[in-house]
Amino acid sequence: MVLPGYGVLTTIFISGFTGILGTWLVRRYLYEARLGTARERAAEILRNAQAEADRCARLAREEALLAVRKQALIQQEEAEAAIETQRRALQREWERREAREVDLRARLDVLERKTAHINRRADELIARSKELDEREARIEALKEERIRRLETVSGMERDEASAELRSSIMKSARASASREANRLIQAAQADAGREARRILAAAIQRNAVAVVNESTVSTIELASDDMKGRIIGREGRNIRAFESETGVDVIIDDTPRRVFLSSFNPEIREVARLALEELLADGRIHPARIEDVVASARSQLGVRMREIGEMAAFEAEVYGLADELILHLGRLSFCVMGGQNALQHSIEVSHLAAAMAQMIGADEVLARRAGLLHDLGWSRPGDVTGDPHQATLDLLAHYGETERVQETVAGMRQSKTTSPVESVLAAAANEVSKARPGARRDQLRRHVRRLETMEDVARGIRGVERVHAIQAGRELHVIVDPSVVDDARVFELSQEVARKIQKELRYSGSIRVTVIRQFRSTAIAQ
Repeated sequence: MVLPGYGVLTTIFISGFTGILGTWLVRRYLYEARLGTARERAAEILRNAQAEADRCARLAREEALLAVRKQALIQQEEAEAAIETQRRALQREWERREAREVDLRARLDVLERKTAHINRRADELIARSKELDEREARIEALKEERIRRLETVSGMERDEASAELRSSIMKSARASASREANRLIQAAQADAGREARRILAAAIQRNAVAVVNESTVSTIELASDDMKGRIIGREGRNIRAFESETGVDVIIDDTPRRVFLSSFNPEIREVARLALEELLADGRIHPARIEDVVASARSQLGVRMREIGEMAAFEAEVYGLADELILHLGRLSFCVMGGQNALQHSIEVSHLAAAMAQMIGADEVLARRAGLLHDLGWSRPGDVTGDPHQATLDLLAHYGETERVQETVAGMRQSKTTSPVESVLAAAANEVSKARPGARRDQLRRHVRRLETMEDVARGIRGVERVHAIQAGRELHVIVDPSVVDDARVFELSQEVARKIQKELRYSGSIRVTVIRQFRSTAIAQ
């Protein structure tokens, strides 16, 4: 028997259970569907992330490759710039060597022409000597024939006739020689000063050269202004290292493409110049490199001195010098005596002494050699202690110069009548070179101020219109007003100007004062 209402409950239970099961199945289906969708989205996100990672990695590789290529390009440009700088330096060196080779060839041609001329003159002299010997033989034969005829005519022995004739001739010759000697002495005394001045002036005119005052600054040309930054270096470390290593002051100002090296010591300045030029040509500028290059430049300085000494000996035409003396000559180019380059002064003295020796018939070669070597004692490293002249004589004796050369150089200081004439000529050339205005101790500004003072001294005299200092201050032209100064006053005015200059100015040598009085009258014809 079925209870009433039990079937309804069963139906309700089954319906509820079926609904719950259906709901669970639906939810299960939806969960599975969402899970599949999520998995697909996750897979898609992973694929997109992988693709993005690959793209980023590819971009990173490309950027790194571009950076490497850019750095390589920069390094290539720097290397090309350094190579171009070195090429320009090599080109300048090549041009300098070509110019030197052309000059040497020209001088060799001159020497060959002189040698050929000397050979021709020697042949002519040999022929002339033979001709004179033949004439002398004929004259002797004629003399013997004449003596025999005189003995026959006079009836005297040869010795008696010769004694009588000799006595008569000697008396006449003594009187004539006495008169002629007095005349020659008077003429020589009158002409000696004028002739000496003429010879000296001619020698100076033939050998006039520019005197270069020694500077304390060397100039370095740069390829571009960018090199200044490389010379200075980061936080100034390069320039500090260079100044510390060389001992010079490096001046970098606004002057385009130039830097300056300042030092009172020419040798130190030359080492710094060589080192900086090598650093600029090489392009590698850093403290360690600077130290190596400066050490190399110091060793190159000796080679440079030897080259300068050889060129100086060639220019002065002095040959056969020992290698050590040539090195001392080169060192003279870095020696300053009273504001004048010692080597240029020695070359000038050599030329002047040789010119004067040639004009008076003295030994030109000896005078030239003594003039070039007379100041060699100043070339010793460091301060020269004692007498530089004695140091010069010691060097000449030590390195094998002949006694004649040593005596000639020694005679330049002794001023004795027994000194060789070449000593006197070399000493005179030395004084001329030292005393010329602007050559020694007379810097440009001081020299100009002295000339202006000289003109002011003459302008202060009544009647003077204009004053001109000419010939580097060796001559003063004073133009006067003809209405104030008459002809009789001209001589007195020149003496007055000369006395005032002697009293108020200090100078070497002499100053010629020339007073000019000009009177002009103008008329018009109509």
